[in-house]
Amino acid sequence: MSETIQAPAELSEKQLSDRDSALNSEVHVYNDDAFPMDRVMTAFCKVIPGMNSEKAERVMLTIHNDGVGTVWGGPREVCELYAEQLNGHGLDARVA
Repeated sequence: MSETIQAPAELSEKQLSDRDSALNSEVHVYNDDAFPMDRVMTAFCKVIPGMNSEKAERVMLTIHNDGVGTVWGGPREVCELYAEQLNGHGLDARVA
């Protein structure tokens, strides 16, 4: 007896968009001139995997100069966790 395999149903535009945004989100940090730069870099290194002092400084300077910068990208749930942890360090972090 052979089994019939059905092709997956096509996803709507909204479902594709929802799926893609769940897989491809970013953590954005916004500039706060009153927050010391060294504390920003320390928070990045503590929270973001693979972040070292050189990367942290580059991201921090981007945030300082442009007003916002991306510190991490990946699955939305993970981004939400990192944003929450960065907020706990006093930064203004949001998931986009």
